[in-house]
Amino acid sequence: LKVQPEVLHFGIVPTYQWADQLLQVSNNSAQLPMQLSVVASGPNFASLPGQLELAPGSSGEVVIRYRPKVRPGTLACFGSSSSHVLVLG
Repeated sequence: LKVQPEVLHFGIVPTYQWADQLLQVSNNSAQLPMQLSVVASGPNFASLPGQLELAPGSSGEVVIRYRPKVRPGTLACFGSSSSHVLVLG
Protein backbone atom coordinates (compact mmCIF):
# COMPACT_ATOMS: atom_id res chain seq x y z
CA LEU A 1 0.00 0.00 0.00
CA LYS A 2 1.32 3.42 -0.96
CA VAL A 3 -0.46 6.59 0.13
CA GLN A 4 0.40 10.07 -1.14
CA PRO A 5 0.77 12.71 0.03
CA GLU A 6 1.98 11.70 3.48
CA VAL A 7 0.67 14.94 5.03
CA LEU A 8 -2.54 16.77 4.15
CA HIS A 9 -2.57 20.37 5.32
CA PHE A 10 -5.94 22.04 4.93
CA GLY A 11 -4.84 25.49 6.08
CA ILE A 12 -7.40 27.84 7.55
CA VAL A 13 -10.96 26.58 7.17
CA PRO A 14 -13.75 28.47 8.96
CA THR A 15 -15.57 26.48 11.61
CA TYR A 16 -18.47 24.40 10.23
CA GLN A 17 -17.36 24.91 6.61
CA TRP A 18 -15.23 22.35 4.77
CA ALA A 19 -12.24 21.82 2.51
CA ASP A 20 -11.44 18.78 0.37
CA GLN A 21 -8.08 17.29 -0.66
CA LEU A 22 -7.25 14.24 -2.74
CA LEU A 23 -5.39 11.27 -1.36
CA GLN A 24 -3.79 8.93 -3.91
CA VAL A 25 -3.72 5.28 -2.80
CA SER A 26 -1.87 2.59 -4.76
CA ASN A 27 -1.77 -1.19 -4.56
CA ASN A 28 1.91 -2.04 -5.00
CA SER A 29 1.23 -5.77 -5.31
CA ALA A 30 1.66 -7.19 -8.79
CA GLN A 31 -0.54 -10.20 -7.99
CA LEU A 32 -3.06 -9.53 -5.23
CA PRO A 33 -6.09 -7.23 -5.22
CA MET A 34 -6.56 -5.04 -2.15
CA GLN A 35 -9.71 -4.05 -0.32
CA LEU A 36 -9.10 -0.74 1.40
CA SER A 37 -10.97 1.00 4.22
CA VAL A 38 -10.15 4.63 4.94
CA VAL A 39 -10.94 5.57 8.53
CA ALA A 40 -10.58 9.09 9.89
CA SER A 41 -10.33 9.82 13.60
CA GLY A 42 -12.77 12.23 15.14
CA PRO A 43 -15.77 14.03 13.71
CA ASN A 44 -13.73 16.61 11.76
CA PHE A 45 -12.60 14.31 8.93
CA ALA A 46 -14.42 12.13 6.43
CA SER A 47 -13.31 10.04 3.47
CA LEU A 48 -15.25 9.71 0.24
CA PRO A 49 -15.42 6.82 -0.51
CA GLY A 50 -14.77 5.10 2.79
CA GLN A 51 -13.92 1.83 1.06
CA LEU A 52 -12.49 0.85 -2.29
CA GLU A 53 -11.00 -2.14 -4.02
CA LEU A 54 -7.78 -1.84 -5.98
CA ALA A 55 -6.66 -4.34 -8.59
CA PRO A 56 -2.99 -5.41 -8.55
CA GLY A 57 -0.75 -2.51 -9.57
CA SER A 58 -3.64 -0.03 -9.73
CA SER A 59 -4.36 3.17 -7.83
CA GLY A 60 -7.34 5.27 -6.88
CA GLU A 61 -8.27 8.56 -5.30
CA VAL A 62 -10.04 9.27 -2.05
CA VAL A 63 -11.43 12.69 -1.19
CA ILE A 64 -10.56 13.68 2.37
CA ARG A 65 -12.97 16.27 3.75
CA TYR A 66 -12.05 18.46 6.70
CA ARG A 67 -14.97 20.11 8.47
CA PRO A 68 -13.50 21.85 11.54
CA LYS A 69 -15.44 21.69 14.74
CA VAL A 70 -13.04 21.25 17.64
CA ARG A 71 -9.75 19.39 17.00
CA PRO A 72 -7.42 17.84 14.35
CA GLY A 73 -7.01 14.10 13.94
CA THR A 74 -5.33 11.30 12.05
CA LEU A 75 -6.29 9.21 9.07
CA ALA A 76 -5.50 5.52 8.66
CA CYS A 77 -5.73 3.38 5.53
CA PHE A 78 -6.11 -0.34 6.16
CA GLY A 79 -5.73 -3.15 3.66
CA SER A 80 -3.39 -6.11 3.54
CA SER A 81 -0.93 -3.51 4.84
CA SER A 82 -1.59 -0.17 6.47
CA SER A 83 -0.45 3.43 6.29
CA HIS A 84 -1.14 6.53 8.39
CA VAL A 85 -1.44 10.12 7.19
CA LEU A 86 -1.23 13.15 9.47
CA VAL A 87 -4.06 15.60 8.76
CA LEU A 88 -3.78 19.16 10.01
CA GLY A 89 -6.33 21.95 10.00
